[in-house]
Amino acid sequence: MKTRPVVLALLAVIALVIFVRLGRFIMLFPLAGAYLAIWFARRYDPWLDYSRYCGDLSYGLYIYGWPAEELVMWLSGGRAVWWQVFLIALPAAAALAFLSWHLVERPALRLKPATRRPSASPRREAGVEVGGTASMASPGQS
Repeated sequence: MKTRPVVLALLAVIALVIFVRLGRFIMLFPLAGAYLAIWFARRYDPWLDYSRYCGDLSYGLYIYGWPAEELVMWLSGGRAVWWQVFLIALPAAAALAFLSWHLVERPALRLKPATRRPSASPRREAGVEVGGTASMASPGQS
């Protein structure tokens, strides 16, 4: 692991703490938060790969996250603060996403016919190259 990205990520976390202390977290979040979001998205740790154990829950979390949050707000009479909504709705949405993956999405993907990958080499049809890289030159020019 390269140390520079890790050091920059730690500096971004420190910057976020400073932004909170300044009372300007929302306004300044994009400065450090964007780096952290990209850093987390690009790194891969096998021990964080939950999909090996529970399936691909990303789409289910996307689909069921908002209804779970709305249910929490409705049950609380609209009085729950954001962190309460998050802490209660996340397990509910994750459970629904798990069920959705195992009962709907994965079985549906098994019904999909296998697709063939196109060959890497371009082919010629009627003297015209098909599937190769496009050129800005007009026909007849090189």
